[in-house]
This record gives sequence, structure tokens and C-alpha cells, in this order.
Amino acid sequence: MSWVSNRPAPSDPVVVGRVLRPHGLVGEVIVDPADPWTVHFEPGTRLWMAESWREVIRCRVQGDRWIVRLGGVADRDEAGTLRDEEISVEATGLPELGSGRYYIHDLVGCRVENSMGAELGEITAVVPGPQDWLEIAQDGERSLVPMVGALLKEVDVEAQLVVIDPPTGLAEATKA
Repeated sequence: MSWVSNRPAPSDPVVVGRVLRPHGLVGEVIVDPADPWTVHFEPGTRLWMAESWREVIRCRVQGDRWIVRLGGVADRDEAGTLRDEEISVEATGLPELGSGRYYIHDLVGCRVENSMGAELGEITAVVPGPQDWLEIAQDGERSLVPMVGALLKEVDVEAQLVVIDPPTGLAEATKA
């Protein structure tokens, strides 16, 4: 069985995680998932990384990280070559989410309004980190807004609308 596929790169890739480092001696890697609650690295799942498709052989959760065994990765040295690689899947391969839930990548392209209905711009990126930030562009200017419940009042990905209630001066203070 071939663990590495020659099929083409994903046409609509979604980053679902990043390889942090090797784990153990048998070729496992520790993965930091982009969203540990919605993305699962089940056996048989095909992941795009290091310019090729790899198949998940086994995985288990350890805290908020995943320990993943990939086909074709036989030892710690081979696993080490995947350090810092982004892991992507086809967007069409992601499971559907329940009502009121969304994938982070679905926010890019949404228009942003404040709670009074005034347009604030469009989300051009979601900046990951310990605290994710929405990058909002309007009239050639970019600002960052933290993704926290106190500011996000409504997210409707079908309508491509995010309503926020930022405190006065936040946009000016976070110009990118």
C-alpha cells in the first residue's frame, strides 16, 4: 500500500494544523490542530503536507495536541523532516458543522458591521495565535480585532456577515 499519494495538490486547501516536532522513535509527530474541536485526524484521512499527500495511520489526543502516525514515515529522523509543515485538507472534505458553528477559514471574505449597522470593512485574514485576531480591511487600511465573545455579537457565514461591538478607538489602536 502506498502511503504517499501522487494526486494533485488540493484545489481548495484549508490549513487544519501544523507539525510541531517528532514524537518517540517510530515516526510519530505532534500536531497543533488549527481547531481541535472540529478537525479529526482519523485513520485513513489524507493530509497535504510537504508537497505531497500522506495518510493517517493512527492518532491520539494528548491535551490540546494530536500525536499522529503517518504512513511512509518510519522513524524519528523522517518525522523530523516534517517539523513546522502546515497540514491541509480539501475544504470539501471537512465535516459539516451544526447550526451556529463555523470554520475559521469561513470568516475570510465576510463583511463586518458594528452593532448599529455601520460597515467596518471586510475580513481579509484570521491571524492565529494564543488569541486569534480578525484582520479587517477598509479603504486600504487594515486593523486587527481580537476574536473574543465580548466583541463578536453575530457570525452568519451563509450571509457573509460578522457583527462586532468594538470599544471606541480599537480600530485605530490596532492598525496593521
